[in-house]
Amino acid sequence: MKFDASIPSVQTARFDDWSVEHSPALSTKWLQDLIEFDWSLIDKKDPNVLNINDSSLVVKIESDLGYLAAKLSSNDTLKEMVLNTFSQKSAKRNWQYAHFLVNHQISTPEPLAFLQRKKLGLNYQSWYICRFEEGLTCEDYFLNATSFTPAMKNIISSIVELFRAMKECQVSHGNLNASNLIISQDGPCLIDLDSMSYCSNKKKAEQKWREDLLSFMDNWWQRHDIDKQFRLAFLKQGIAL
Repeated sequence: MKFDASIPSVQTARFDDWSVEHSPALSTKWLQDLIEFDWSLIDKKDPNVLNINDSSLVVKIESDLGYLAAKLSSNDTLKEMVLNTFSQKSAKRNWQYAHFLVNHQISTPEPLAFLQRKKLGLNYQSWYICRFEEGLTCEDYFLNATSFTPAMKNIISSIVELFRAMKECQVSHGNLNASNLIISQDGPCLIDLDSMSYCSNKKKAEQKWREDLLSFMDNWWQRHDIDKQFRLAFLKQGIAL
């Protein structure tokens, strides 16, 4: 299978030293406001801060399109800039793989923009923006449940189908723990695509896919009932664990 991350309609722009690719649905004015805001002033306890650490910030932001999720990644040292540039773990990777998943009908929040800022020709800062997906993480959905329900069985079937589709497309997530799947009203949805990869060699692709699968199954060691249901569902699809 050929890697296809084609984008049906995209606009490009430049804001000072920022290069931008974005969906026509998202205005350049909104994007300019985003990069001009001083995000170092944001309160870590703000309920719209979804995640924050020394090198990245993920926030929920309101827009004309509804709520969006925006991830800012920063590389403050030369070493970090070099590593980010050549490992390609950046907003661009999220942007490309989100379109790949969309093109192959694998659920992920709609990608809306990718912004890149360079210093000395190296990646310095980047933004990745997508629609905000309402729902619980897969981890919270299952581990906080007091008993197994018919709705959970349907969700498990959908997750098994998602894994089957990823295997067919020869992609691996690279960090597929249960917190990187959102259970939305439309079913499971993949997020946090920083480590996603495509492998043209089918055998190697399957090895990496199986690593994803085993990593995902490690989440259920505390809940033998959930673990059993997943194993049965995978086995029905001919996937042995």
